[in-house]
Amino acid sequence: MKNILVALFMMFNMVAFGQEDFFEQFEWKNRIALVFGDDSEALVNKQIDELTSAPEEIADRDLMLFYIGDEFYEIPGKEIHKKIKSSEIRNRYEVDENEFRFILLGKDGGVKFNKTSFVKNQTLFAIIDTMPMRQREMRQNK
Repeated sequence: MKNILVALFMMFNMVAFGQEDFFEQFEWKNRIALVFGDDSEALVNKQIDELTSAPEEIADRDLMLFYIGDEFYEIPGKEIHKKIKSSEIRNRYEVDENEFRFILLGKDGGVKFNKTSFVKNQTLFAIIDTMPMRQREMRQNK
């Protein structure tokens, strides 16, 4: 009986924390922007268009972009990550289904910015550029 409970506990952890393993691969390498919402919503498309309009600035800040709606995929390219359920990511960041939300994760994996409205690139870049790690990156790149 004890072995069954241990096995069930391990299986639960693998399922419940699968999304953590996904984002761990980016820790200390990339910042992550998460766009949540219904992809038929104009605000979601506006936010994705805004983010993809500045590819050089996005790359310079080591920023990866992901959309979380019915599916979970990387922007641009829409590479769908079927191993990760959108609901798991929404639960992790406490985002209701179809709710619009923009979340910025730092290179340490922590939430640095969380907004329920449209975010201009200028605002996003200003937030990132004030982060101590980004400040160090800018000094080293001069």
